[in-house]
Amino acid sequence: MMNNRQLADTFTLIANLCEIKGEVIYVILAYRKASENLMTLGREASEYWKEGKLREIPGVGKAIAEKIDELLRTGKLEFLENSKKKSLLLWPTGCKCPDSDRRRSR
Repeated sequence: MMNNRQLADTFTLIANLCEIKGEVIYVILAYRKASENLMTLGREASEYWKEGKLREIPGVGKAIAEKIDELLRTGKLEFLENSKKKSLLLWPTGCKCPDSDRRRSR
């Protein structure tokens, strides 16, 4: 089962892919906020999930709760796989993808 760090990394990646695709800023910010909140959460998201209370996690609405549910049930996320494929079509050949966490490069 995925831990909070793995979930947070997944949502950071989704935010980065959304940015590459040119999604509206609010979508990108929602994924980044969910990622940050998962990193600072006082207990594992899987505990909230088992209790059916994912939406009690700050920054987690219906759509992100559904994605966390899929990740915790299956270990993968169809939305992410599709986003990766679409982003590869948009990304110029030979370009390196941006760091998954730009804050590390400061």
